[in-house]
Amino acid sequence: MMEKIESFFGIHKVKTKLLFWFFLLLFLVTILTIIPYYWMESHDRKSTTMEQLSEQVHLEKEQLENWLEERQQDVKLLSSMTATQMISNQDNSLWIYRDILFGNPAFHSISQTNENGDVKLQIRREDRKVVYGFNQEGSVKNEKFFKEANEKDTYISSIFEEDHQKFFIISAPIRVKGDFVGVLYGKVKVDVMTSLFNDEDGSNHTYIVTKEGSLLEPDNLGRTNIRDTYLYEQALAHNPIQQSYEDQQEEMYASYSWVNEERWFIVSERNKRQVFSSLYIQLFVFCMDVLAVYAIGFVLFIGIAQRINHPLHLLAEKAREIRHGKWNQNIDFTVFNRSAYEFRELAQSFQSMIVQLQYNMKMMRRTQKQYKNIVDHITEVVYQIDPKGYWVFLNPAWEKVSGYTVQEAIGKHFMSFVHREDRMKLYRMLRALMNEELDYTMHQVRYKQKNGGERIVEFYCTAVFDDQGNLEGYTGAIHDITEWVHAERNLQKANQKLEEMSFKDSLTNIPNRRLFEKYIDKSWTNALEQQTSITFMMIDIDFFKPFNDTYGHLHGDDCLAEIASTLQNEVEKHDGFIARYGGEEFAIIYENLHLNEAEEKAEALRNRVKNEKIPHRASEISDYVTISIGMIHRVPDETESITAFVQRADQALYEAKENGKDQVYVQRFSTC
Repeated sequence: MMEKIESFFGIHKVKTKLLFWFFLLLFLVTILTIIPYYWMESHDRKSTTMEQLSEQVHLEKEQLENWLEERQQDVKLLSSMTATQMISNQDNSLWIYRDILFGNPAFHSISQTNENGDVKLQIRREDRKVVYGFNQEGSVKNEKFFKEANEKDTYISSIFEEDHQKFFIISAPIRVKGDFVGVLYGKVKVDVMTSLFNDEDGSNHTYIVTKEGSLLEPDNLGRTNIRDTYLYEQALAHNPIQQSYEDQQEEMYASYSWVNEERWFIVSERNKRQVFSSLYIQLFVFCMDVLAVYAIGFVLFIGIAQRINHPLHLLAEKAREIRHGKWNQNIDFTVFNRSAYEFRELAQSFQSMIVQLQYNMKMMRRTQKQYKNIVDHITEVVYQIDPKGYWVFLNPAWEKVSGYTVQEAIGKHFMSFVHREDRMKLYRMLRALMNEELDYTMHQVRYKQKNGGERIVEFYCTAVFDDQGNLEGYTGAIHDITEWVHAERNLQKANQKLEEMSFKDSLTNIPNRRLFEKYIDKSWTNALEQQTSITFMMIDIDFFKPFNDTYGHLHGDDCLAEIASTLQNEVEKHDGFIARYGGEEFAIIYENLHLNEAEEKAEALRNRVKNEKIPHRASEISDYVTISIGMIHRVPDETESITAFVQRADQALYEAKENGKDQVYVQRFSTC
């Protein structure tokens, strides 16, 4: 078994074998130590993290429920105070509401209705001022918070959006002597409630999700919903989160808890990479310690191996001399007197072998004619060259390789058949052989043929010395590898073509997201090093799903291809880069532009697509296909990553879509 392993790794020297098995043993010990430790430590960290997240969610739930209870008590208190004042005394009610509004920033407005749902009094915040209103037009009698307040002490409504802000209402009935005379309700901004969950140490990310899967506020990744996530599925099923899951290409741990009569649930997340970062550092330090042990062991084993290897090295050196034709070698047995008994036996056997080899050489000369017959019939060229470089022997295979007969080549310099550009490396080869720096060498060179063509060959060569060490010439073989080289080149071209295809989007024939990620890494690095600007645009086709639903997916594909071609023609005129980012989204990168230039190019792209006049009767804003563009332009620095940079562009695209589509929204930075 050990011999097979040594053979597989090409280990032949004694010193190398000793070192190999020593380090293999250390490696196995290291692995058998690290794996159990990593398994136990990772399991413990996972359990601890899940417990901490569960405790965090529990605390956040208590805090939220207490906060909601306080707001309900505020509204209930106001309704009780209003009941004593009644609508006839609006002045006192107004001052009470104003004091509450000033003293409690949680409420955006406070309103009072009569028993029919007509708004009789309203006070609200507006541009840092308090605005009053009496006998407001409109009725809320059909609103759920009005109906529920009549049946309950207090009621919390669902989340709704107004003027691009999210609110919910807390309402309470106004009763005079047990009779229902109206409702008092306060409007609360969602961001006031979500500000309760600021993470002080940055380890956890806490947010609130509605039962429908929408986030009350976009999280730090720009998400507005989690409907298609593992977390949302488990929360709807009321199953505990017992393992990590993938979210936005990141592994996360999380815990959740339902609140507000199971209309919302609180989520606390922690990045798995953050949980295990310290463990990885510990493993790195451990590996460094192991490397130090390896280094110390290496030094010790070198000393031990040297004592074992020295006599073997002497025998190997003698063997090399014999291999070079120096048969008159003798073993100096005084060197082995202090060596182990086995080495002395080996030296004696080696000396006997030398004697036998010298006898065999004499016998070999008698059989040269037999070997010549073999050489004449092999397919490789076998040659001999004199010390000056002229052919003195070539077998018949030469004629097939060069087209010259053996008689035409004998006596000519071997370099005259070698391509001019390959001659220098053969000269260096001969010099190294002549100086005995190398035992043999091999080079790939081009040989000229008689008909004007050329062949690619492997030129094997070794120097021949006489018994006195004088150079007698060179001998070796020439192997024709032309077809093999051509096949290898064709294979390389095919592989290169496949690689190019892997970076192209098959539908639009423009770079795909894989090439985009490589390109933006390179552009970001260059801009960071040279402190130049980088412009990144995210483009989305407006109402593309209705387009597919109206015209069909085949026309949708044609639309994507046409817009991609239009954008590519415009972008490449200005040395930009475009890629299909995914679906109906495209990504564009410009380097070293001023902000106004970048904005002009973005507007030009938008107008260029619009001027194509691709019909779109399902669009809500135009008769033709339009695009929205989110753009970010800045000079990179170490404070922001590429991922954050791309997310900002995506957020800018979101703003462009939210602001009505068919426009360019620019994310601005003071450093740009």
